[in-house]
Amino acid sequence: MPRMNILNTVEQEAFESAPVFNSFQRKQYFDFPQAIQQAAACLRTPANQLCFLLSCGYFKASKRFFPTRTFHPRDVEYVAGWTGLQPEEIKLDSYPKGTSSRHREFILDFYGFKPFRPHGRPLLAEEIARQVRSQIKPKVIFWRCVDVLMREKIEVPGYFSVAAQILRAIKSHNQMLAATIERTLDPAARTVLDDLLTQEPLAGDTVPGKTSAYTAFPLGRG
Repeated sequence: MPRMNILNTVEQEAFESAPVFNSFQRKQYFDFPQAIQQAAACLRTPANQLCFLLSCGYFKASKRFFPTRTFHPRDVEYVAGWTGLQPEEIKLDSYPKGTSSRHREFILDFYGFKPFRPHGRPLLAEEIARQVRSQIKPKVIFWRCVDVLMREKIEVPGYFSVAAQILRAIKSHNQMLAATIERTLDPAARTVLDDLLTQEPLAGDTVPGKTSAYTAFPLGRG
């Protein structure tokens, strides 16, 4: 069974990148309360200060964290100008992973959110299973999971964390259905189903093609 992509490539890239703001949104999400400003002022390097503030703004908007390579130049310029930093002298890729992790903890606590691990997966498990049983489309399940996490004030993780949990649930459900069919079908029912799934060869062919029609099921049989 080929791996299913819940979001296409363009949708995945958009989801994994920092949100795009217009000028009004930029002012809205990068308007920092005093506690955030004070925390930023205590950081040792300009890169740490700038990345911390940008992460705060992006989290406020999306309840997610993003890699610095997806930070938008206009946002970098705006926040740097607001703080008096010189963006051309700051290398965003010098933001240490350990420092980033500590900043994430601070931001989550400040906004009253819990980290996805360990809180998100147990919360989504029942929600995903219920929707899979209801035959909801995987993409709809994905966005509903995002909404549930936001509502419950849990950090929204990257695409693959949620997608993998959905795909595992779909695979498990399909295996359960296959096992149920295998267990409950008697030989007579299997024969009927086999007849229904028999395709007629196309004109001039001896074997069915991909577009061949299925054999008509005779009325009154069985």
